Amino acid sequence: SDGAGNKELDNVILIICHLYTYKLFKHNIIYEMLDKLCEKISEKRIECVLLVLRSIGFVLRKDDPIALKEFILKAQKLLNTKEENQNLKVTYMLDTLMAIKNNNMTKIPQYDPSLVEHFRKLLKQFMREGKYVTTLAISMDDLLNAEERGKWWLVGSAWTGNVGGSKSEE
Repeated sequence: SDGAGNKELDNVILIICHLYTYKLFKHNIIYEMLDKLCEKISEKRIECVLLVLRSIGFVLRKDDPIALKEFILKAQKLLNTKEENQNLKVTYMLDTLMAIKNNNMTKIPQYDPSLVEHFRKLLKQFMREGKYVTTLAISMDDLLNAEERGKWWLVGSAWTGNVGGSKSEE
């Protein structure tokens, strides 16, 4: 549902953002998610993009400023149409993107950079000497097509293809 009052999507997005904060996967999946959200403009989608930017925008900037710059250019091109330009939320989202690009945390209300750092420090405390988190280079396409292609990111999940025979031999 694209309803503005539904918080289920917000919670899923926050979980994904926090998993990224813990370095469980690389930033490409976050940018893919942002691209998908920007494809079709709605109030809920803009709220979701703003949620990502407020929670991990500066982490994304720190981890790969070039990828952030490319996303900003794409978003500006998609959102700067004459009808969308009238939407205050779109304007606010573009302003937020520019604040992150310019490393200006004061322009973003409700942004607390200490929270992300607190999560990363917590993770380090739980890790034992010599242990580490392996960051996955997983894409949204890998997740969405796991049934057809397998879950290559799981240890021991070798994939031989759809053995069940989706195609019948003639």
